[in-house]
This record gives sequence, C-alpha cells and structure tokens, in this order.
Amino acid sequence: MADVARTFILAAALAPAALFCGAASAQTAPLAPIEQASLSRDAFATGLLDRSGGALDADLWRGSSARSLEALLDALPARPAGPSIGSAMRRVLLTPGDAPADAGPALGGAKLRALVAAGFIEEARSIESLASGANSDPASVEAMATADLLSGDTDAACAKARRVTAGGDTAFWVKLRIVCYAAANELDAAELAFGILKENGWADAEDEAVFAPLAAGARPKTALSPVDAVQLAAIKAMGAPLAPAFLERADGGVVKSVAKDASRDWPTRLEAARRAAAMGVMSGAELKSLYAASGDAGAAYQAIRAMSAPELIRDKAARIANEIDAATGFESLFAASVLYADDLEALEGALVPARDAQLFALARLALGDAVAAERWLTSAAADVVKGLPEEQAMRFIDTAGVLAALEPAGAGRVAAAANVALAPPRLAAVSGARSSGDLAVIVASAIDAAARGAKGEAALAALAASGGAEAGDPVAEAVTTRAFAAAGMAETVRRRTVEKAIAGLFPDQEPAAGTALPEATPASAPSRLTPRLKPKRSI
Repeated sequence: MADVARTFILAAALAPAALFCGAASAQTAPLAPIEQASLSRDAFATGLLDRSGGALDADLWRGSSARSLEALLDALPARPAGPSIGSAMRRVLLTPGDAPADAGPALGGAKLRALVAAGFIEEARSIESLASGANSDPASVEAMATADLLSGDTDAACAKARRVTAGGDTAFWVKLRIVCYAAANELDAAELAFGILKENGWADAEDEAVFAPLAAGARPKTALSPVDAVQLAAIKAMGAPLAPAFLERADGGVVKSVAKDASRDWPTRLEAARRAAAMGVMSGAELKSLYAASGDAGAAYQAIRAMSAPELIRDKAARIANEIDAATGFESLFAASVLYADDLEALEGALVPARDAQLFALARLALGDAVAAERWLTSAAADVVKGLPEEQAMRFIDTAGVLAALEPAGAGRVAAAANVALAPPRLAAVSGARSSGDLAVIVASAIDAAARGAKGEAALAALAASGGAEAGDPVAEAVTTRAFAAAGMAETVRRRTVEKAIAGLFPDQEPAAGTALPEATPASAPSRLTPRLKPKRSI
C-alpha cells in the first residue's frame, strides 16, 4: 500500500506538467544512420538531428538547471530497457539546443559518456569532433577512450590514458591503466594499479574476477561476463571466453561492440545484434548488414531476401511469417520485425492466410506502425467471422488488444469488423534492465522540471527512471510515464506500452543468452505466442 500511495502522491506532484504538455512530437525517430549535423559551441549544445530526423524543439533545455542535468545524465541507463527508450534517448541527446547559462564543459562530457555507454558510439564521436573544447574536458576524454575500447582500439584508449592529467585519478582510468600495463607486459605496474583500485573501494566482485587475473598475467579459469567497456577490453586482452549469459546484464555499448566484433563467432554476434536492436541502439541497416554477411548463421534471412521473383511472393510471405512466429520473446520478435520491415511494406495488399496477416500485424506493431497493423488485422477479420481454430482466433484478439494500446480507434474498428470483444493486454518487462541513479534525486528533478516547464530536464528524468520502471518500481514507472508526457513525448509512452504488451504475449520470454534460437516453425506447428483469452462474440 505504501508503494501505491507513493505513486499517487507523485502523480499529483507532477500534475502541473499538463500545463505545458502539447501534442506528442513526431513518431520516435526510425533506426537509421545519422547524416545531418549542426555545429554548436560545446558538446552539450551540439546535435546531429534536424526536425525531419526526429529532433525535438530547439528550446529543449530552456528553464533547465545545469546541476540537475549533469546528475540526470550520469543516471541515464547504460542498457536501454527497450527500443522506445533507446530511440527516445537518441532523440533527446542528439537534438541541438542552447545549454543552460550556468553549464560548463563537464555537462557535455556527461552527455558523451551517456551516449557511448548506451551504444551510440559513432554519434558521440561526431559530436566530440564538432564541439569546441571537448578534447580538454576530462569527462569527454573518458567518453572517447571508452569509444576506443568499444571499437576494439585499445592502443588509442591507452594513449589517452597516458596523456590525461586532470581527472585521471578515477576508477575508470585506474581500470584502463591495468589493461594498458598488462598489454605492455608491465605486470608490476598492473598489480600496483589493481591494488589502488581495491584500496579505494572501486572494485566489485565482477571487477576482481576480471582485473585480478589480468594484473597477474594469468588466464581466468571460467568464462567471464563483462558489463562495461573496460571489462570487455580486459577479457579480450586475456583471450578469455565470454560467459553464455553475459548479454543479460551488459551495457548497450558492450552488446553492440560484441555484435560488430569480427573476431567473435557469428551466432554470438547475431544474438548480440538482436539485443542491441531491441535496445534501440543498433539501426535496422546495421542489423541487416550483419545478417547478410553471417553465412550459415543468417541463412534463413539470406534465402528470403533472395526470393525476388514475383511468382515467389506467396512462398516468401509464408517464410517471413514463419520467421516471425519463431520468435521466443520481444527481443527476437523485434529483430525479425526490423529485418523484414521492407518486405512487409512491399507485401501490403497481398492476399495471405489469416494466421500470416496476424503475425505481420504484430511485427508492424513492434515497430510502432499502427496503420499497417490495422490493415493486416482487417484483412483477416472476415476469416475470424467465418470461424477460425480457437487458438488462432485468440491470437487475433490478443494482437488487436496490443493495437488498442497504440491506436484505440483502429483497434475498435478491427474488433467491429471481426465481431469480437477486446480486453486490455497483459504487460510484461521487455528485457533485463538495471536501475541507475538515486530514484529520490530523479523524482525531485522530475517534479522541479515540471514546475519550471523544463522539457529537456523532464525527458532526462524519464529516461533516468526507466530502468527502475522496467524492474517494476511503481514510483519509477510514474516518473517515466508522466515526465515523458511533460516533455511532449507521449508517443514514447505509447510505444513503451505496446512493447510491454507484446512481451506479455510470451509466457517465458527469451531463452538464456547463449541458447540457440529454434528454427522457424512450419505453418502447421503450434505458435510460441500464448493467447490469454477466448473470443467473445457479439450477440
């Protein structure tokens, strides 16, 4: 009851946000490489998006406090809880806009660190190259060293470690120096640095498992699970294997780095790529490029892409439907939706079985496309009226229920056409998330931002609370939902709800990382989607 009470108290405190919440801005920016850049004075004010690319209002940071912004930037999730959160983070941090008057270079450095940790590595590099003064700010240098590590360039990171002076006595730089000393076979220096790490209380159990053998010139006896960039670099330096479940907790930057690491095996790379895409930190183009180059590991995708002849359209549609149906949780469904997005657009209007149309609608909903989802469901409505097997009819109803979370009017039209009644979808966590930052500080920032009409600060508070919200904290959920609305990003709230509704269709979610995904199911095989309710016919 206390948690419920806290939620309602917070809701009341944030109510003034409605005074300045306009309609939601354009839909969440698509996953695509960034081309447009806008030069500004410092890293915080520098952006890479224009309005056509998803940029928010230019006055995003008006009314914000630099002190609050820096605290919120440090609390942003290094592992976005879903594509809506990753996409929102990208839009907020890549929108150009004047920094608060009291902002210093450290604010830009905090922004660059947040971008790199989450997986927006090239975007952070672009901002750093355009901004003035970033190369002299300790936080910015740390961000670029992290980007080097995630890009596999340990030498470049170590060169920065040798040059850094101010701010070089932090846990990050001490850990990096252990990696650099070990790489140079200076094990005495590595042992000394490891001792400093422990004496300052900067080494948790995971750090000790990684850096103790590295400093001693030994090889770990067990596979390791890197969380951040320095741990990943240390493990790679030792030639140690990655634990099968490391993707469950790793930062988005680490996950994306593994996906793009040519020294890793393809099954591991593709699994990491699916995770990165479902965090919103890997573009559709990048995901498709990896699958196209993956040989046998991506054979199904390559075979479908090769089916270009018009006479193969029905077979191609059936194979895509089977690939979508083979998903075992939100992350793999989202990856399939991205991989076959262009194909599904091309198939619109084609006559396909009701089962395939329902799966195509679900795939479009995963990408936030309510219009196409409604079309596919409407095309199957007549078959529902005529009568479908009970399980298939329930799956149709559940998918229409997901549509209702994104576009209630469209879902109503589908329900009327199919002569069925809908029920609210069951919501579930999209992926493993970590709470980052002090929730009390985030709550205070959200309330203050609402009172001041500071939309950018409200957006950062929503992002900072999103990890706790994904973990089930009701106060964090209230902050995330209401602060996004206060920032004029109500579309992000709807997308989050859709993602959680889709996750709710999978009773067991994803298999443990490192477990091979099953082959796509034939059309006659039972689906892995579990319907929750029976059709309710209108009388």
